[in-house]
Amino acid sequence: MPDSARTLSAAAAIRTALSLLLAPLADALDDHDLALPPAQRDRIELARRGASALLPLVEGLLEGAEREWMPEASFAPTDLPELTRELCAMFRSAAALAGADLAVETSALREAVYVDRSMWERTVVALLNRALRSPDQRVTVSVRESGDAAVLEVASGAFDDGGGVALARELAAAHGGALEIEGAGGGRSIARVKIPFGIAHLPRERVAEAEGARSRRTAPRYGERVLIVSDDTDLRGYLRALVESRWTAESAVDYATALATAAETTPNLVLVDADAASVAGLARALRVDPRTRRIPVLMIAAAPGQEQREGEVGPDEYVAKPFASRDLLSRIGAHLHLARVRDEATRREQQARLDAEAANRAKDEFIAMISHELRTPLGAILIWAQLLRAEELDANATARAVGMIVRSTKTLAQLIDDLLDVSRIIAGKLTFEAHPVDLRFVVEAALDAAQPAAQARGVVIERQIETGVPPVSGDAGRLQQVVGNLVANAIKFTPEGGRIEAALERSGTRARVRIRDPGSGISAEFLPFIFERFRQADTTSTRKQKGLGLGLAIARHIVELHGGSIEAASPGEGQGSTFTVTLPLSLRGEEVRAVAAPEDDADAAASRLAGVRILVVDDEEDAREAMVVLLTQAGARVQSVGSAAEAMDLMRAQPPDVLLSDIAMPGEDGYALIRRVRELAADRGGRIPAAALTAYASLEDRRKALQAGYNEHLPKPVDPRRLIATVAGLVSS
Repeated sequence: MPDSARTLSAAAAIRTALSLLLAPLADALDDHDLALPPAQRDRIELARRGASALLPLVEGLLEGAEREWMPEASFAPTDLPELTRELCAMFRSAAALAGADLAVETSALREAVYVDRSMWERTVVALLNRALRSPDQRVTVSVRESGDAAVLEVASGAFDDGGGVALARELAAAHGGALEIEGAGGGRSIARVKIPFGIAHLPRERVAEAEGARSRRTAPRYGERVLIVSDDTDLRGYLRALVESRWTAESAVDYATALATAAETTPNLVLVDADAASVAGLARALRVDPRTRRIPVLMIAAAPGQEQREGEVGPDEYVAKPFASRDLLSRIGAHLHLARVRDEATRREQQARLDAEAANRAKDEFIAMISHELRTPLGAILIWAQLLRAEELDANATARAVGMIVRSTKTLAQLIDDLLDVSRIIAGKLTFEAHPVDLRFVVEAALDAAQPAAQARGVVIERQIETGVPPVSGDAGRLQQVVGNLVANAIKFTPEGGRIEAALERSGTRARVRIRDPGSGISAEFLPFIFERFRQADTTSTRKQKGLGLGLAIARHIVELHGGSIEAASPGEGQGSTFTVTLPLSLRGEEVRAVAAPEDDADAAASRLAGVRILVVDDEEDAREAMVVLLTQAGARVQSVGSAAEAMDLMRAQPPDVLLSDIAMPGEDGYALIRRVRELAADRGGRIPAAALTAYASLEDRRKALQAGYNEHLPKPVDPRRLIATVAGLVSS
């Protein structure tokens, strides 16, 4: 901002403050009922004289700054009598407060006058400011035509040639006109401004077309609506024209009309003429109504002390009359901006509250769902276990009980694995070690694992495995998890006797795995959300298919970690679905890893455990007992203890051949145990093969266990065949 603009802004604020200060000082001195002590009256008189002396200095500073910061004019055809009446309306309240009589007399002109509205406003304001400060309390303003010019006359006490008149003279000259002072007798004088008709005297490049000027003046630049309330026709019209240069304006003439208009279509700001008797109490009424209590309210007032009359529920700001149009527009714009910021903050707060409520509902729904999904297999295990304990089942029923317990346990393990995977995904900790992987082995292993479930439902899996597909870079186990999940879903949703197509093929530089089923299909509405966590097409209590709705979300994340993509397609409900996984090929000649399957050699492994001495360390007695029974049946000699201290005592007495230890134990955990074991001499068991058998199942947990000194890491619950094969592998090593 240039220095003159800063001076202009500061001077305007000081002038307003001084104007509001002078009135109550004068009232106090003129109030004979107040009975002020002489000393106090002298101090008030001194303050009044000081403020009165400052006011003309500030006026001169303000008018000089206005001359320096005069914008480039834009002359447009204007109804000069109407505009002048509107400007004079701002001074009526100030004139009444000063005890002056302000009369406005205008007559129609033969044509519009080309003026710059802002400059004409400053001309009228400058002359009226001077006129109202004269001792003569009669001020007359008139607009008429004389020959080839429009004439503005302001008659009052003697005009001097000070800052206000000098500014008005410069503004008149900018319009190709002139200002002259003429004595009128009786101590009165007339300031006469003549502006020629037409445009011959004006710079061509500064003349605006009539239609264009009107469209620029009335077309709102912003979408906010401003409600103007005043019973003064001229002031209301002036304010409306001013506001419509930037915003949409509506107007009301009294209290009732303003409230009705605001209630029907809530405005963004209300601009009120506080000196109109018909709007008394409007600001309070707007603040009481919940629909309008947050709307900014600006009051234009000539009399000081309005703030005290309105009380705590008054307007947001008072603007003193007379005011500069740019100052009023700036204040309106500032309040509208603050309102937008406040509304946006409120909207965000409400959205955050809605999101929090939705998150709480989702959490409650998730807890209810997972409780149901966990209780279902647990209930089956508990019932069949109690029936087995009663020893009242025949051989067939016993076999069914064992099978049900095994299936329910696997279901629980899968639920837990899915929850752990999701927590790792959310935390960004689902990682893997990439190696070249032959997808043919991955797909075949997943299909073989799913074959029992398919046969139980009478579903046929048709394999279309293309040979010669180059390897991909990734984790064979995780990729088998993806394919297995897709095949399991296909089996679950395929009717009995249906046929599932499982295909592996090469497509350019990518490998494509496709699983197609003729099952229940996916609706077009749900298809975009098929890979989101906890999303299921049927979430009712009567749904046929159970589960947490996590498998596909996990599959998508695993595939994306491998640099690939997964897509779902379905013609609609009841028309089947197709899931396609696309992975980038690794064309480098590296050793290819197949899917590890140590459980395939479980029988051979069991034979290698004969006579092997194994120490099991776990603070859970039931877990220890199950391990002892399993390993003993495999031919091993097993000892079990419940703490690291007991394990170290046995290690010193007679080191075993293999150590199996839990990690989370009271006192000393499994990490501390293996470190103490590795500190022993080799002939005292310091090099003993050891495996961590723990519920801490992440890749980071595996690394931590191996770094601590374990040779293997087996996450609980572990498949018995895999456990036996792992122990056999430790013995062989």
